[in-house]
Amino acid sequence: MIYITAFAVLIIAYLLGSLNGSIILSSLKGEDIRKLGSGNAGSTNMLRTYGKKYAAFTFLVDFFKGVIAVLLGVLVCNLIKNNTNGIFNTASIDTPFKAALLDSLKYIAGIGAILGHVFPLYFGFKGGKGIATGSAIIITINPVVGITVTVLSIAVMAVSKYVSLGSVMSGFLYIIGSLIKDILVSGSINISNLLFGIIITVIIVTKHIPNIKRLLNGTENKLGQKR
Repeated sequence: MIYITAFAVLIIAYLLGSLNGSIILSSLKGEDIRKLGSGNAGSTNMLRTYGKKYAAFTFLVDFFKGVIAVLLGVLVCNLIKNNTNGIFNTASIDTPFKAALLDSLKYIAGIGAILGHVFPLYFGFKGGKGIATGSAIIITINPVVGITVTVLSIAVMAVSKYVSLGSVMSGFLYIIGSLIKDILVSGSINISNLLFGIIITVIIVTKHIPNIKRLLNGTENKLGQKR
């Protein structure tokens, strides 16, 4: 039962994550943001292509779908823990692994949402880079670390003028921040959260490989530059 539940949460979160704000908004204008500007389906390209209002709308859609996905995982976890009869039967949670899997539903939902954003089912599996959605996910899962990471990432972007640099650093900062918090607060490492952080970071870095190459050779566009 718990395995089916975890898979269902992953799929639902993926389908939710596949709703891409920039693609939807640009399609209403008869265009495809993936064929304009940098070709990325995200807030930064919307800002450069259409302006602040369109970028803000895109950010809100991509951010809140991440929040909703994580809350879905939390809700399902709580339903199973608080119900002993019917479809949510806690009797099936009879091993430490199943219990850990149950507590990991929010992480599973988060991974599903960001995979949906990056590889959207509805738009030919070509989406954005997952930064707005990823930020929403880590803030909802771990508010203190998530907000700290977001603030630091924005500071890096503001100082360097490179959105991609702050974006790439966000994943590593989350891993480091989570480890520090775990050690200071509980004296032990939350393996589920660590694995989640690693997976999210791998996705973000992979999607930013072209940006990383341009950063290294000094040709990456700075914030405010037109492509």
